[in-house]
Amino acid sequence: MLNNPTILHVMKYPKLFLATNARKLLMMLGITYILTTLLLIFNLYATERYFYEQQNPGPDPINATRDLLWSSECDIMTFIAFVVIIISGSMMFGALSDRRSRLNTLEVPASHTVKFFTWFAVYLPVAIIAMWISFYAAQITRVCWTQLFTDFGSYAHIIPFHRVMLLEGGFVLEPSDIYDAMTTYGAMIFINSVFALGSVIFPRLSFLKTAISCSIISTMIGVAALLGHLVFFGLHANTDPRFAIFDTFPQREYIITAVMLFGALCCYLLSYYRFKQTEIINRW
Repeated sequence: MLNNPTILHVMKYPKLFLATNARKLLMMLGITYILTTLLLIFNLYATERYFYEQQNPGPDPINATRDLLWSSECDIMTFIAFVVIIISGSMMFGALSDRRSRLNTLEVPASHTVKFFTWFAVYLPVAIIAMWISFYAAQITRVCWTQLFTDFGSYAHIIPFHRVMLLEGGFVLEPSDIYDAMTTYGAMIFINSVFALGSVIFPRLSFLKTAISCSIISTMIGVAALLGHLVFFGLHANTDPRFAIFDTFPQREYIITAVMLFGALCCYLLSYYRFKQTEIINRW
């Protein structure tokens, strides 16, 4: 099956793309690791100082410090993850940023479908996996730093890898952590799709233009939603039984995640057809 000419032809472009962009992708991975490591070490000292200044840190200060440390570290990693996802979305159609790169992309003997799914795979699922590896490596580095260069090595606990994947730092895995992670990754996928759409609509300065456009549109939608809420439901809509489903766990998380994934699907489809249209225009 692997010797099938069609499969070999489809696999040729991903290999070429990775070979061409390996330096850029590795640099992005390295920056993510270094930034995460520095923030985790800074957070380690901040957490230790916080508990040192407390009058009564509790009966179990080591475990209390560990819980606070893990929670704050997951907040840091979540923030970095969103930044990486936004940058990845902006880079998804980077091959269309100027005329020369567009022509080089068109000269590659591969369909626009293969190109699109190659970029999608590299800048979303592969980017997420690379983030997990970077975060876990940063955790190991933070633990080594704690043991070698500090006098509070008893606080050097590493977050298990499955907790890093969920971006949840509680010591005990709760069902709510799964739903929170589901919502977080739904938001990441949606944001990635929005910036991917922006990168194909705005070939140059796509990050800046997409961010400005999203800010304007979000403000307009927020104001319209607020006005509609006040006009049709008044100030007491929270007590309306029709809105009870939005206050019920985990139905609220299911609805939010489903809406974001649907929005992401729409953005990716628009990106695909816009890229297809761009390719046709450039060929013409």
